[in-house]
Amino acid sequence: MVQCHLQVVGSGKADTGLSIILFFDDHRYLFNCGEGTQRLCAEKGLNLFRVDTVFFTQLDALSAGGLFGTLLTLADAGKTSLELFGPTGLARFFTASSSFYRRPSLELSINEIGFDALYGNIYQDMNIEVAAVPLVSTFFPKDQKVDGSKLKRPRITSKKLVVCYVVTMKDIPGKFDPLAAKALNVPKGPLFGRLSKGETITLSDGKKIFPSQVVSEPFPGPCIGIVSCPDIHYISSVTSSSRLSRFALRSIQNSKKKERHLCVVHMGTSAVFEDKNYIEWAQSLGEDVHHILLLEDSLDAPLIFDSQAELLKLLSTSVDKELFQVPKDTSTLDKTDRKVFFDLQKRIMERWSNVNVVFGESLLKYHLAPLSKLGVDRTAMGRAYQVVIDPNTERENEDLGLLETTRSQAFESSRKSPTCFEDVGEVIFFGTGAAIPSKLRNVSGICLHLYHRGGILLDCGEGTFGQILRVFGITEVNNFIAQLKLIFVSHMHADHHLGLLRILEYRLKLDYEQPLIILGPSELSVWLEAYEQINGQLLHYVFLDNESFTCPQEPIVNYMSSNIGLQVETVPVLHCFHAYGIVLFDNLFEWKMVYSGDTMPCDALIRAGQGANLVIHEATFESNMEQIALEKGHCTYRQALDVCKAMNPEWIILTHFSQRYAKFPVIDNLSDTNEFVAFDLLRVPFSKLSLLPSLLPALCELFKGEEESNGKELHDAS
Repeated sequence: MVQCHLQVVGSGKADTGLSIILFFDDHRYLFNCGEGTQRLCAEKGLNLFRVDTVFFTQLDALSAGGLFGTLLTLADAGKTSLELFGPTGLARFFTASSSFYRRPSLELSINEIGFDALYGNIYQDMNIEVAAVPLVSTFFPKDQKVDGSKLKRPRITSKKLVVCYVVTMKDIPGKFDPLAAKALNVPKGPLFGRLSKGETITLSDGKKIFPSQVVSEPFPGPCIGIVSCPDIHYISSVTSSSRLSRFALRSIQNSKKKERHLCVVHMGTSAVFEDKNYIEWAQSLGEDVHHILLLEDSLDAPLIFDSQAELLKLLSTSVDKELFQVPKDTSTLDKTDRKVFFDLQKRIMERWSNVNVVFGESLLKYHLAPLSKLGVDRTAMGRAYQVVIDPNTERENEDLGLLETTRSQAFESSRKSPTCFEDVGEVIFFGTGAAIPSKLRNVSGICLHLYHRGGILLDCGEGTFGQILRVFGITEVNNFIAQLKLIFVSHMHADHHLGLLRILEYRLKLDYEQPLIILGPSELSVWLEAYEQINGQLLHYVFLDNESFTCPQEPIVNYMSSNIGLQVETVPVLHCFHAYGIVLFDNLFEWKMVYSGDTMPCDALIRAGQGANLVIHEATFESNMEQIALEKGHCTYRQALDVCKAMNPEWIILTHFSQRYAKFPVIDNLSDTNEFVAFDLLRVPFSKLSLLPSLLPALCELFKGEEESNGKELHDAS
């Protein structure tokens, strides 16, 4: 019996981009691979390894931001081949990414779809046939300007071309009737099986039995429409397309009365879903069609990374509620914003009242076969809205006593913080894991948040935007993104920069006048420029090469100081080609901070970081793994501490832990008095830095007995 369903993975909200999986018993098909896809699949137990074909509607961050991270993970897990389909520019996207994506063991077949995509199928196998429907925007932008310089209008490529897909299942075999077979004297056994598979058999008396005599007629395979309509300028392209008409989607050859069952997944904004013409087109497909709406600009932000939320709840209640805050979700919206959100949903549902429609959420399923299960299935969604569990309250009394003692000591330590740090800002850790995201640790991303002076991101791995949203909430994220001054990218490994595109695209929508400064390796500039040309839009940024700040000259020093209010020095470190650490100095409050990026023990960084107030350093491996750390260009925990102590800093925070340490790194001793370890969403005001070291013993006690995750590490050299 054929079994098939589609499932929403990423709904385009908060932490994830857009992604849908079509499941068959023997095959998986992925439509889009937005940012956060692989982390969400790991959280919810969805296996991407069996995906052999991926279809992209667009090449933006929302639709393809998780592509390279997912490919790296699949390649290192042993996958050998994958077929990709997407708009024109897909091949160039890979060429531009050669500085960080190199996995020859995974053979890719790249198929581009242009304006002139012909009628007929672009893909077919034993399960499905897929046709592509290109859409063209009716909007043509004026010349764009950045910093007063008139730039040429971008070449119109895949940004003006969106690809929709019509997926038609092969006909579902009819049901075998054993009573009819018995009446024809067919003996029970292997002959039943051959007939049910469509074979003609011959009985012992020479009589031929045809499948049509004992098997009902095949049922026309259902059709799935994947319709991406990014904004109102694509609506006319949807509604006027003969390939998206009722006849094209539902007609059955040689049958004038029957129609295929149709399910349409819509990807778009509220403006699209409220548009009269778009709704009329959807209604024209038939009253029995099911529609799933993925609303890209919703204020809804349900928690989907339950494991992270549970850990933060534990840390908040057991250690410190200010440093460890539970991730913000829809429930944290104020009354006005909640009303706006619910009114919008209500308005859309009212306008779509004449059709079968649901809002798509992560893990929502739609069953296509068998026919007895046809329709929406919400049973898996319970995990997406799981209430954060209470922390374990059955710990030994002495453990709780240690926590209480630690809190008291921490309070005394916090009183010793210099008053000059009270208004400086805070350090926020958006990602503290190495190489790939896990349930509890996202990949690299740290924020130096200087309050009204704006923010600085130190690395920006995939999923950083979602982590920002969980810290600041839906209502504050716009203000934070708009006031970002600088994003520093330490090197071109994927876990340090793949979140950059989502932030740049989001900031562009805010229409903020001041361009964002991006400080990174020269290869990053090439990648960003290629992305702009592929997507036909200019991202609002100024690029500066890391090398320029190793011995910065006065003009560039003044430029950076006037724009972000800090002095910046980059330091070549020992990891990969063009890898850098960074030193930041604030003349106003007279503090100094060092961030290592990824590196082995580095004398140049030690020299540059002398007398720092705060050093944030990678500590990928435990202390007895020096050889592995050397091979992969990283530090052990002890090596990182030794490097930091050589700078004579006031405080040390270690980060970038191998994902083999699921919750807590292996710490060999607690003799140091100024160290701490980072967690995702840890939020530390400068005035509370002195509190951190006194909390470390409590954390060690809290996670005592935690074992390594024992999972094979994937591309841990990044």
